[in-house]
Amino acid sequence: MPAAEPMQSVHVRRQAGPVQLLRPRLTPRVKKAVRLLLSLLSLTAMFAVLIGLPFSNAPGWLDGYLTALARDATLLDTALALEWPGHTPHKAVDWVSVLRSQTAVLSAAMPDGGAVSTAPPVLPQQPDGPAAIPLFQPGNTGTPAPPADSAEMAPPAPPTDYLPDPRAPMLREGTFVPTSATGYNAYGTVFINNDAKAEIDLEAMLAQQVSLGFRPGSPQILIVHTHASEAFFPDREHFYIPTDVERSEDKKFNVVRIGDELAEILTAKGFHVLHDRNIYDYPTYTGSYTHTLASITQYLADHPEIAMVIDIHRDSITTDEGLIYKAVADIEGEKVAQMMLVMGTDIGGLPHDGWRDNMALAVQLQKTIVDKHPTLMRPINLRRDRFNQHATAGSMLLEVGTSGNSMAEALRAIQIFGEIAGDYLSGLQ
Repeated sequence: MPAAEPMQSVHVRRQAGPVQLLRPRLTPRVKKAVRLLLSLLSLTAMFAVLIGLPFSNAPGWLDGYLTALARDATLLDTALALEWPGHTPHKAVDWVSVLRSQTAVLSAAMPDGGAVSTAPPVLPQQPDGPAAIPLFQPGNTGTPAPPADSAEMAPPAPPTDYLPDPRAPMLREGTFVPTSATGYNAYGTVFINNDAKAEIDLEAMLAQQVSLGFRPGSPQILIVHTHASEAFFPDREHFYIPTDVERSEDKKFNVVRIGDELAEILTAKGFHVLHDRNIYDYPTYTGSYTHTLASITQYLADHPEIAMVIDIHRDSITTDEGLIYKAVADIEGEKVAQMMLVMGTDIGGLPHDGWRDNMALAVQLQKTIVDKHPTLMRPINLRRDRFNQHATAGSMLLEVGTSGNSMAEALRAIQIFGEIAGDYLSGLQ
């Protein structure tokens, strides 16, 4: 692994849901007034979205109404932390995002609204030791340049009144790389973020003889998506209206598209790949792993020859200040999304006797990739939960990018992963 530049430790938190903002200290009377106003705004937005009304061509009264609200950036940002009647906070965030992305008149509020600061935050230093993970190497701040066009499944051109996502000033970019073994289990170029506090012998796992028993002519690899609606940061080339915060049911814009790409690459490598493109996490996350396990179990009943299950996700990394981090790697001058293997254990209480065999496969694949591209993979995350990985000895969970990465960056990352993983897995047959 090449020597890394000195880096700043940054406290970040991974999360599946939306950014949780601090609630402002408002009097009950003001809160009631804001809730009433936002309820009216919610109904207006929902009505306009349902009938497909472009707000920039709205009647004068509606245009003026929305313009007045848009200019009050403080009110809109306060709305992010208040619950609208009948809605959870993430729905409030979602509707405001939809409203902002569809309304051309809102552009007047964005340049000088003062609600969002583009200056780098003063972040707390992180002590050395087991808690000092993950580390972060800051890169350029601010809005990233639009990614190159994706040749595959190019979406329709965005509307002529397209506006950049209002969260763009909150984007921060960098590369997650360890600078020392402190806080990790490490051996050579392989680093493990051992959240499970499990006893592992990386040297032995790297030397272990891994065999998945792929059978020619039969289904060999299954690709699934427990959280299929996880989507990427919208841009002009991959513009979409979110179904929920950072999520889309449109499979051109969520991680199902990433699974399509990996399936195509592995198929070209000679593998028989099945891809479950169903969405199991919408409209609710609750029970998504249970639903996915039922699907995996059925696939294995129909095709017992399947030796490997890859569950593809998209990560989310934010700070307490509300910043959104995109994790990138520079691969021969090209910016691509970083990826991370998440491996399960039986420490959480669910049966998974063979987790060390799954882990041996993961660490050997990780080493194969980082030896070629040292920054493409974040350290493996070893967890207490099993993530349905007890189903096969070849099961693994792959996080492709974060909610701050573009679809183009994620697609390029999975292409590189697929090429290297395909060659590595071919050697196991």
